Formats: sequence, structure tokens, C-alpha cells
Amino acid sequence: MQLQVLHAIRQLPGCSGASSEHLTDNGLFSIDIAVQLPGCQKLAVEMDGPTQFLSNAPTVPNGATHLRNRLLEARGWRIV
Repeated sequence: MQLQVLHAIRQLPGCSGASSEHLTDNGLFSIDIAVQLPGCQKLAVEMDGPTQFLSNAPTVPNGATHLRNRLLEARGWRIV
């Protein structure tokens, strides 16, 4: 599914450079799909599965997922 999403994103205007399994500059995170948008905006598309959410609240990210998102956002990434 991730490759299909990557292919679809690359078809969008300004997104032909989208990459899969992109390592952040510090090497701490691998972003499922990274898109550098015009104006220096960075977009991280994360393909989160069921293990990244609470078992008793399946729409709520677990602690590790929440921390990852906050750390990426602090480095200028917008998470979707």
C-alpha cells in the first residue's frame, strides 16, 4: 500500500520528488513518505498500523507514536 500511496503522491503537482523511507537529517527517524513542498514545507506521510494505536482506543496514537510525531513536528515536519 505504501508504494501505491507514494506513486499517487508523485503524480501531484510539485510532489515528484517524494521519497519512501526517508531518513531525517539526524538519522533518528525513518519517514514512510517524505515530501518537500514549495516554500520549504516538509510533509511526512506515515502509514501507521494497528500497533501504533492504543488497543482500548484504536483511534488514539500510543505513547511512542505520539512522541515520534511531536519530535518530527519540532524538526519542521507536518505529519499526516
